[in-house]
Amino acid sequence: MERFVRIAVFLVFLPVFLFSVFKNPVVYDLVIIGALAGALIEYHLMLKKTGIKTMLWTNLLFLAICVYEFLKKTPPAFDITEVFALMILYAALVLVPPIFNKDIKNGMLSMAFTVLGGFYIIVLGVQLLQVIHFGPSYSLFLFGVVWIYDSAAYFIGTAIGRHKLLKPVSPKKSIEGLLGGLAVVAAAALVFKLATGGRFIELDAGKAVLFAVILGLSAQTGDLTESLIKRFSGVKDSSNIIPGHGGLLDKLDSFLLAAPVFILLMKYFL
Repeated sequence: MERFVRIAVFLVFLPVFLFSVFKNPVVYDLVIIGALAGALIEYHLMLKKTGIKTMLWTNLLFLAICVYEFLKKTPPAFDITEVFALMILYAALVLVPPIFNKDIKNGMLSMAFTVLGGFYIIVLGVQLLQVIHFGPSYSLFLFGVVWIYDSAAYFIGTAIGRHKLLKPVSPKKSIEGLLGGLAVVAAAALVFKLATGGRFIELDAGKAVLFAVILGLSAQTGDLTESLIKRFSGVKDSSNIIPGHGGLLDKLDSFLLAAPVFILLMKYFL
């Protein structure tokens, strides 16, 4: 039943995603921004269960500032001066409140986990806004690779997984799922490239396969990072807002590292 719900929700979401990528990038931007804001709230609520109160409004404000600075250029990007200025601003927003916290330990924990959320969700997450400006085909390549890897790793791991990947962090993930997911996504990238030639993406077959494997590993690392946070917080999912899939952070986690890695690959190794 859970698998059916997962597939049904994905099929409902897919047309919206395709419309936003091919017809209306503004819809894509709004969906990503909304998802990042929701993920920050979920992150805050997860840690709250442990007694740690992150500075949610500080991170939401920083997200808004980063999005504004990022999107005012075409294509979206930060230059080094803006990065330096944003880091100073974020330091002021995060470092000052704990000074006035009478409980020094809680103040330090709040500061540390606020910064973790800011880097993991905001700094990495806003890079998703740049992906679409490489063109619809490259956007589909990234999202397709991550979705195929996640699905293949999940189904293969469920079916034949015997050796745990990182049991203390994520008990259900297996080495068989990891290797099977990488094999499937590499094969999918190769078939896609051979079937379409150079009509959609300007990558030779070798690079398409290599990029797919690198992005699959990046997606797995992003997913394991969230798993670590969930295990620390004692929760199974970041929330239950998406039937069969958990929360917004559960759906974003694989992209949070894969998107920046994808941008680096496109800029320096295309």
